[in-house]
Amino acid sequence: MGTVTDKIYKEIKSRNLNITEFANAIGLSRDTIYNLSDETIKYATIKKIAAVLKLPISFFINDETEEKQKNLKTGIKKDTVTELLEKQTRLLNELKSINTDLKQELNKSKKKSK
Repeated sequence: MGTVTDKIYKEIKSRNLNITEFANAIGLSRDTIYNLSDETIKYATIKKIAAVLKLPISFFINDETEEKQKNLKTGIKKDTVTELLEKQTRLLNELKSINTDLKQELNKSKKKSK
C-alpha cells in the first residue's frame, strides 16, 4: 500500500507537478516537501496536501497509519501521555503526603508553643 509520504510523492510525480508550485500551494518550502517523512509529517499538512491534490485524506491514511497520524497530530504518543499521567499522579500523591506531614508538624509546633 505504501507509506503516507510514498503516496504523496507518487501523486506529485504521476501528475507531473512542479514541486515548488506544489509546495507554495500548501504553504511549505520546496525543501520541506523533499524532506517529508512519515515520522515528521503533521496531520494538518496531510489535510492541505489532500485538498490541493483533490483527494480524500483517507487516500493517504489507512488503518495501519491512522494511529500514527493521530500521534503526529497531537505531537504526543498515547503511551507518552499515559506515562505522564502516571507520573503526575505519583507526584500529586507525594505532595499530599508532604502536605499531611507539614500539617502534623505545624500542629505539634502549635501545641508546644501553648
